[in-house]
Amino acid sequence: LARLALDSRAGAGHAHTMAKFSSGDYATLEGLIDAHGVDRVLKAMADIAYEKQSHVESTWQDLALGKAWARIARACYALSNKKGMDLP
Repeated sequence: LARLALDSRAGAGHAHTMAKFSSGDYATLEGLIDAHGVDRVLKAMADIAYEKQSHVESTWQDLALGKAWARIARACYALSNKKGMDLP
């Protein structure tokens, strides 16, 4: 998630971000989406981002990075709640 966030801030395109995944990782992510739905995967990503926020703030006292993880978490939650994200 952090790499994805940094890539997107640098203006990286969709294809560039996709290239960071191995074919196995891509298949795993696709399987999670197929099994649980994109909304639940996004919510899980948000939960992970909040856990990362807590970790970097408590372990490394890096509040700036913690805020970045919190922004990612809020964005994942917001996107997961948009109409149409609960595809069957």
